[in-house]
Amino acid sequence: MERVRQILLMLAVVVPAHTTEELLFRTDQQQLVGLLSIAGVSALLIGFSLAARGTLRLVAATSVGVLAIAELHHVFTTFALGIYNPGVVTAVPFVVFGLMVIHAATFEYRRSRIRWADVEPAYQTW
Repeated sequence: MERVRQILLMLAVVVPAHTTEELLFRTDQQQLVGLLSIAGVSALLIGFSLAARGTLRLVAATSVGVLAIAELHHVFTTFALGIYNPGVVTAVPFVVFGLMVIHAATFEYRRSRIRWADVEPAYQTW
């Protein structure tokens, strides 16, 4: 899960950049954007710390990946309205990192699973 931990840390760096972009170009809802940014960084750091072992880290990493991909709403809004939507520029790395997290988590989880049939009988303890 080392790759997942690295990507989660990269996302924790992108969140403040994303928030700064939104705050620079948006005058309404600044408190909400700031609060969500704090919550986002907190969630990423929690996900980073949970990415330790087994299914729990798969769930944590995938959850963060899905939340990052959800930033596509900026892109959809930009195309739907035909105007710049604050956050659209930094939404792209969000989506890319989100997909990378899900891919890396799934790959590493599958690779780490060991079936009992693959383990020598002497090492099987019940």
